[in-house]
Amino acid sequence: MERSKWNKCKIKAPRIVAVVILIYVATYLVLSMCGNYSEPLTGLTTNENGLVIIEVKGNVPIVWTPFGFPVYSEGWKNYLWDFFKPLVKIDKMFWHKTRYP
Repeated sequence: MERSKWNKCKIKAPRIVAVVILIYVATYLVLSMCGNYSEPLTGLTTNENGLVIIEVKGNVPIVWTPFGFPVYSEGWKNYLWDFFKPLVKIDKMFWHKTRYP
């Protein structure tokens, strides 16, 4: 009796792993399809009214950014980039390559 339970677990484990990987990839594909190209932000300044203005400095590349991923984040860890890093690298390598003006 004990052995049959173990065999059932061995059969279900690969299916569960396959479903998790499929959900992971499908989620990234949806985020990638809704993304866009944008210039990374390189600095913050303020105008005479004290409002913060985000500026782009110099000749910077235009990079692909999946939907929901911040283009520029300084001072805090961006967990979306970390979680999807392998898929982002593959995506940028084959489909959404960085553009240079």
